[in-house]
Amino acid sequence: MKHSLIGLAMAALWASSSVAVAGGFAIREQSTIGQGLSFAGVAAGSGGLSSLFWNPAISSEYNEFGFISENNAALILPYAKSDLGSGNIGEWAIVPAGYFSYALTDQITIATSLNAPVGLTTDGRDGWAGNSRGDKSAVKTYNFNPTASYKVNDMLSVGVGAQIEFMQVDLTSRL
Repeated sequence: MKHSLIGLAMAALWASSSVAVAGGFAIREQSTIGQGLSFAGVAAGSGGLSSLFWNPAISSEYNEFGFISENNAALILPYAKSDLGSGNIGEWAIVPAGYFSYALTDQITIATSLNAPVGLTTDGRDGWAGNSRGDKSAVKTYNFNPTASYKVNDMLSVGVGAQIEFMQVDLTSRL
């Protein structure tokens, strides 16, 4: 009976678990400060103006400066290969991110961000045994995030924003 319950529990655990397979497409390079902090508390403002990606009210923390910007770029050097003789199929990329904020008044701030939260390019090249199924893949996104924030007092700010995203996907095979 005891072994049956353990087996049932293990089967239930296995059936309820899932595998996340899209993690390789996520790009976390929206903030160099955030990366340095392992994104701990970034939405609360520890990531500087780049926290705007997660929190539209954060720009009100910088309203005494008038116009400010924060920009960064990350170089991504992926390495991936298969057992089918592909060699390194990962393609390097430069991922920029920019954040801009302007204080209209002591309480009202408008801001915007431009970045790329999702992307990946692989190229199997000539001679790869799997190129009939998938030779090259490219997923690119461009994200535009206009926001506005209102500073109610020194303890409370509210914000609203929209994530406007364009995605381009290119999948090719030798067939």
